[in-house]
Amino acid sequence: ALQVRASLVAEPASLSVKGLDGSSKGEQSLSLKVVEDDKAKGLVHRYIVTVRQNARQGNASTKTRAEVRGGGRKPIKQKGTGNARQGSTRTPLKPGGGVVFGPRPKDWSIKMNQKERQLAM
Repeated sequence: ALQVRASLVAEPASLSVKGLDGSSKGEQSLSLKVVEDDKAKGLVHRYIVTVRQNARQGNASTKTRAEVRGGGRKPIKQKGTGNARQGSTRTPLKPGGGVVFGPRPKDWSIKMNQKERQLAM
């Protein structure tokens, strides 16, 4: 009682075999891979996700306040001005400052087993 999904069943193809001189040598049956239904569920989807993930560059990046150029000197003195305390001109609260939780480079590639990949293709 082996149940196979109809979309995964392929009729074996028949190919003609030819010699080096071009003469016909006979016929050869070519059988395609068949996967059981419970194992085939999701293999094609996982393969497509793997291919698309591995194609991603993943190099979106922003600079934090530590990476932005400048901002080493204290903008105003600590006491006596009546203003709020400030330690850097490159704080994320100011224009030209760093980004707090911006995108960082990331490796998006995922692995798929070779035999699973061959069954999905």
